[in-house]
Amino acid sequence: KLNFSVDAKLLEELGERLVGKPYIALGELIKNAYDADATFAELVFEPDKALGGKQKGKGEIIVRDDGHGMTFDDFRNFWMRIGTTHKSHKRVSPYSRRQMTGSKGVGRLSVQFLAHRLELKTVPKQQGDTQSWIWAYVDWDSAVNAGDLTSATVVYEIRSDAPPFEKGTELRLEGLKQTWNNDDLKELAQETWWLQP
Repeated sequence: KLNFSVDAKLLEELGERLVGKPYIALGELIKNAYDADATFAELVFEPDKALGGKQKGKGEIIVRDDGHGMTFDDFRNFWMRIGTTHKSHKRVSPYSRRQMTGSKGVGRLSVQFLAHRLELKTVPKQQGDTQSWIWAYVDWDSAVNAGDLTSATVVYEIRSDAPPFEKGTELRLEGLKQTWNNDDLKELAQETWWLQP
Protein backbone atom coordinates (compact mmCIF):
# COMPACT_ATOMS: atom_id res chain seq x y z
CA LYS A 1 0.00 0.00 0.00
CA LEU A 2 1.06 3.57 -0.68
CA ASN A 3 -0.32 6.83 0.68
CA PHE A 4 -1.19 9.59 -1.75
CA SER A 5 1.13 12.57 -1.77
CA VAL A 6 0.21 16.06 -2.93
CA ASP A 7 2.48 18.23 -5.05
CA ALA A 8 2.87 21.74 -3.62
CA LYS A 9 2.18 23.18 -7.09
CA LEU A 10 -1.46 22.32 -6.34
CA LEU A 11 -1.55 25.54 -4.26
CA GLU A 12 -0.92 27.56 -7.39
CA GLU A 13 -3.26 25.49 -9.54
CA LEU A 14 -6.15 25.68 -7.07
CA GLY A 15 -5.60 29.39 -6.50
CA GLU A 16 -5.90 30.11 -10.20
CA ARG A 17 -8.67 27.62 -11.04
CA LEU A 18 -10.95 28.12 -8.01
CA VAL A 19 -10.54 31.86 -7.73
CA GLY A 20 -9.73 32.89 -11.29
CA LYS A 21 -9.94 36.69 -11.07
CA PRO A 22 -8.15 39.09 -8.69
CA TYR A 23 -11.35 40.82 -7.55
CA ILE A 24 -12.87 37.41 -6.64
CA ALA A 25 -9.71 36.51 -4.71
CA LEU A 26 -9.81 39.74 -2.71
CA GLY A 27 -13.55 39.31 -2.25
CA GLU A 28 -12.84 35.95 -0.55
CA LEU A 29 -10.75 37.74 2.07
CA ILE A 30 -13.53 40.25 2.72
CA LYS A 31 -15.99 37.35 3.05
CA ASN A 32 -13.66 35.83 5.68
CA ALA A 33 -13.95 39.10 7.65
CA TYR A 34 -17.74 38.93 7.35
CA ASP A 35 -17.73 35.32 8.56
CA ALA A 36 -15.59 36.42 11.53
CA ASP A 37 -18.39 38.79 12.63
CA ALA A 38 -16.46 41.91 11.65
CA THR A 39 -18.38 45.18 11.77
CA PHE A 40 -15.51 46.93 10.01
CA ALA A 41 -13.23 45.85 7.18
CA GLU A 42 -10.64 48.08 5.55
CA LEU A 43 -8.67 47.65 2.32
CA VAL A 44 -5.51 49.64 1.79
CA PHE A 45 -3.96 49.57 -1.69
CA GLU A 46 -0.33 50.66 -1.99
CA PRO A 47 0.39 49.75 -5.63
CA ASP A 48 3.69 51.61 -5.90
CA LYS A 49 5.36 50.38 -2.72
CA ALA A 50 8.78 49.04 -3.75
CA LEU A 51 10.00 45.87 -2.07
CA GLY A 52 13.70 45.89 -2.89
CA GLY A 53 15.77 44.65 -5.83
CA LYS A 54 15.71 40.90 -5.22
CA GLN A 55 12.01 40.64 -4.34
CA LYS A 56 9.41 39.71 -6.97
CA GLY A 57 6.39 41.89 -7.49
CA LYS A 58 5.65 45.42 -6.43
CA GLY A 59 3.07 46.95 -4.17
CA GLU A 60 0.88 45.60 -1.41
CA ILE A 61 -2.69 45.28 -0.25
CA ILE A 62 -3.63 45.30 3.42
CA VAL A 63 -6.94 43.78 4.55
CA ARG A 64 -7.90 44.59 8.17
CA ASP A 65 -11.01 43.64 10.12
CA ASP A 66 -12.35 43.82 13.66
CA GLY A 67 -13.80 40.29 13.69
CA HIS A 68 -13.24 37.66 16.36
CA GLY A 69 -9.74 36.77 15.11
CA MET A 70 -8.19 33.32 15.35
CA THR A 71 -7.01 31.34 18.32
CA PHE A 72 -4.01 29.08 17.82
CA ASP A 73 -6.36 26.09 17.44
CA ASP A 74 -8.30 27.96 14.72
CA PHE A 75 -5.04 28.85 12.97
CA ARG A 76 -3.65 25.30 13.10
CA ASN A 77 -6.84 23.34 12.42
CA PHE A 78 -8.58 25.59 9.89
CA TRP A 79 -6.26 28.20 8.36
CA MET A 80 -3.36 25.75 7.93
CA ARG A 81 -5.58 23.03 6.48
CA ILE A 82 -6.32 23.56 2.79
CA GLY A 83 -9.90 22.78 1.78
CA THR A 84 -11.40 22.49 5.25
CA THR A 85 -15.19 22.67 5.17
CA HIS A 86 -15.74 23.71 8.80
CA LYS A 87 -17.71 26.80 7.71
CA SER A 88 -20.26 24.75 5.81
CA HIS A 89 -20.93 22.74 8.99
CA LYS A 90 -21.26 25.82 11.22
CA ARG A 91 -23.75 27.55 8.87
CA VAL A 92 -23.91 30.75 10.99
CA SER A 93 -21.23 32.94 12.61
CA PRO A 94 -20.70 32.57 16.36
CA TYR A 95 -21.66 36.06 17.58
CA SER A 96 -23.79 37.87 14.98
CA ARG A 97 -25.43 34.66 13.68
CA ARG A 98 -24.66 35.65 10.08
CA GLN A 99 -25.10 33.10 7.32
CA MET A 100 -21.55 31.87 6.57
CA THR A 101 -20.27 32.83 3.10
CA GLY A 102 -17.15 30.66 2.92
CA SER A 103 -17.37 26.93 2.30
CA LYS A 104 -14.46 25.70 0.19
CA GLY A 105 -11.48 26.67 2.37
CA VAL A 106 -9.87 28.72 -0.41
CA GLY A 107 -9.23 32.03 1.40
CA ARG A 108 -5.48 31.49 1.77
CA LEU A 109 -5.28 30.24 -1.81
CA SER A 110 -6.73 33.61 -2.76
CA VAL A 111 -3.78 35.24 -1.05
CA GLN A 112 -1.37 33.05 -2.99
CA PHE A 113 -3.10 34.06 -6.22
CA LEU A 114 -2.78 37.78 -5.40
CA ALA A 115 0.72 38.16 -3.94
CA HIS A 116 4.11 36.52 -3.50
CA ARG A 117 4.18 36.88 0.30
CA LEU A 118 1.77 37.21 3.21
CA GLU A 119 2.15 38.62 6.69
CA LEU A 120 -0.75 37.74 9.01
CA LYS A 121 -1.56 39.20 12.42
CA THR A 122 -4.59 37.89 14.27
CA VAL A 123 -5.86 38.78 17.73
CA PRO A 124 -8.66 36.55 19.04
CA LYS A 125 -11.59 38.03 20.91
CA GLN A 126 -10.35 38.06 24.49
CA GLN A 127 -11.52 35.24 26.72
CA GLY A 128 -10.09 35.51 30.22
CA ASP A 129 -7.29 37.67 31.61
CA THR A 130 -4.43 36.66 29.34
CA GLN A 131 -4.20 37.87 25.76
CA SER A 132 -2.02 36.18 23.18
CA TRP A 133 -2.02 36.76 19.45
CA ILE A 134 -0.45 35.19 16.36
CA TRP A 135 2.01 36.56 13.84
CA ALA A 136 2.65 34.45 10.72
CA TYR A 137 4.55 34.81 7.46
CA VAL A 138 4.28 32.83 4.22
CA ASP A 139 6.57 33.04 1.21
CA TRP A 140 4.21 31.57 -1.39
CA ASP A 141 6.96 31.08 -3.99
CA SER A 142 8.86 28.85 -1.55
CA ALA A 143 5.66 27.03 -0.55
CA VAL A 144 4.72 26.29 -4.17
CA ASN A 145 8.24 25.02 -4.89
CA ALA A 146 8.46 22.90 -1.72
CA GLY A 147 7.88 19.64 -3.61
CA ASP A 148 5.34 17.86 -1.45
CA LEU A 149 2.57 20.07 -0.07
CA THR A 150 3.15 18.76 3.46
CA SER A 151 6.71 20.17 3.23
CA ALA A 152 5.48 23.74 2.65
CA THR A 153 5.91 25.77 5.83
CA VAL A 154 4.50 28.85 7.49
CA VAL A 155 6.66 30.72 10.00
CA TYR A 156 4.61 31.80 13.01
CA GLU A 157 4.92 33.12 16.56
CA ILE A 158 2.43 33.04 19.41
CA ARG A 159 2.98 36.47 20.94
CA SER A 160 2.20 37.63 24.47
CA ASP A 161 3.29 41.26 24.09
CA ALA A 162 0.76 44.04 23.52
CA PRO A 163 -1.34 43.13 20.46
CA PRO A 164 -1.33 45.51 17.49
CA PHE A 165 -5.12 45.99 17.78
CA GLU A 166 -7.93 44.96 20.16
CA LYS A 167 -9.26 42.04 18.09
CA GLY A 168 -9.47 40.93 14.49
CA THR A 169 -7.12 40.02 11.66
CA GLU A 170 -4.75 41.91 9.39
CA LEU A 171 -3.42 40.40 6.16
CA ARG A 172 -0.57 42.20 4.40
CA LEU A 173 -0.22 40.91 0.83
CA GLU A 174 3.27 41.82 -0.39
CA GLY A 175 4.62 41.69 -3.93
CA LEU A 176 1.40 41.90 -5.92
CA LYS A 177 1.01 39.62 -8.93
CA GLN A 178 -1.59 41.79 -10.70
CA THR A 179 -2.02 45.45 -11.53
CA TRP A 180 -5.31 46.88 -10.25
CA ASN A 181 -7.34 49.48 -12.16
CA ASN A 182 -10.69 51.23 -11.69
CA ASP A 183 -12.61 48.45 -13.45
CA ASP A 184 -11.11 45.84 -11.08
CA LEU A 185 -12.18 47.93 -8.08
CA LYS A 186 -15.72 48.24 -9.46
CA GLU A 187 -15.85 44.44 -9.89
CA LEU A 188 -14.64 44.05 -6.29
CA ALA A 189 -17.38 46.40 -5.07
CA GLN A 190 -20.03 44.39 -6.92
CA GLU A 191 -18.61 41.14 -5.50
CA THR A 192 -18.80 42.34 -1.88
CA TRP A 193 -21.44 45.08 -1.69
CA TRP A 194 -24.11 42.71 -0.35
CA LEU A 195 -21.95 41.94 2.73
CA GLN A 196 -22.80 45.26 4.37
CA PRO A 197 -24.42 44.73 7.79
